Amino acid sequence: MTGMSEIQSYLPIYPVLSVTEVGSQMFGMGSLSSDHDLVIIYSEQTSDILKGRSIHPTLPSKHHIWINDQEYDFSYLEIGHFCHQLKKGNINMIWALLSPIVIYQTKQVRILYDTISA
Repeated sequence: MTGMSEIQSYLPIYPVLSVTEVGSQMFGMGSLSSDHDLVIIYSEQTSDILKGRSIHPTLPSKHHIWINDQEYDFSYLEIGHFCHQLKKGNINMIWALLSPIVIYQTKQVRILYDTISA
């Protein structure tokens, strides 16, 4: 398993709230040749949101990134967009939140997890 130090250069410039793995690895169905699908939840600057500046609900995904001889795909979601999609029942957001493979998670995201899984 790759940790935060190995993926640091692929993280957004915004504060990262959570990094979880989804896809075949999450379900225990990945093989040695399977890629790793990481969902990164980030937060735009609060001052930008309060000033009415346009925020990025997502950032461009990065595919086919090789780290330590393993292939990774990165998906980026802003926390507001993530929560909006979660409220709509988007299964990808549910998987990202409830994934048992947690690389990094802030206390705030853990509280959200505890609320959803209760």
